[in-house]
Amino acid sequence: MALSVRAKAALFKAACMGAFGVFVLGKAAWNLQAGVPPEAATMGFVGFAALLVNAGVALMRYPFRTGDANMRSVWIARATTRWATWR
Repeated sequence: MALSVRAKAALFKAACMGAFGVFVLGKAAWNLQAGVPPEAATMGFVGFAALLVNAGVALMRYPFRTGDANMRSVWIARATTRWATWR
């Protein structure tokens, strides 16, 4: 695949991730304004499940961490998500 196609794919991925981030922040602001408290049990279960899934994906992607821009971005995103979930 041509380098320009991979670069465009990486930019598209970044735009999608950014849009999802904006959606999550908007939803959180909406719930805050509406006075809807987060449920601790649900947050804990989802957080632990996300940690397990992200650790598994990291193990599968580890050999490819030095590939092209898309592979590096996946590696960085997974590592960041894994550490954010752990906290």
